[in-house]
Amino acid sequence: MHCAGRIILGRWFHGGKKTVYDHGQRFGCFCEWAETVHAVRKMELVTFELVVEYGRQLQAKVEGGHLSTSSAKNYVSSVNTVMGLGFRAQGNVKSS
Repeated sequence: MHCAGRIILGRWFHGGKKTVYDHGQRFGCFCEWAETVHAVRKMELVTFELVVEYGRQLQAKVEGGHLSTSSAKNYVSSVNTVMGLGFRAQGNVKSS
């Protein structure tokens, strides 16, 4: 799933290399969590509920003092960015 996210970012994200790298790293953290906690290894299996649960896990880290609020927002933003690009890319593939 992490490799797919990097490919999507490389093809569809219009930003600088550092931003692409940062989104890729943060999405990778989500991928590790999804695989470890829920055995989710494919983007097609990522649900809204899974992303909400990830956000709650990040919130717990913020409340425990292990993560800043801005970092938690960045992690969720990266998941939203990659998944949104994936949906758009999938739509573009189907319509061509």
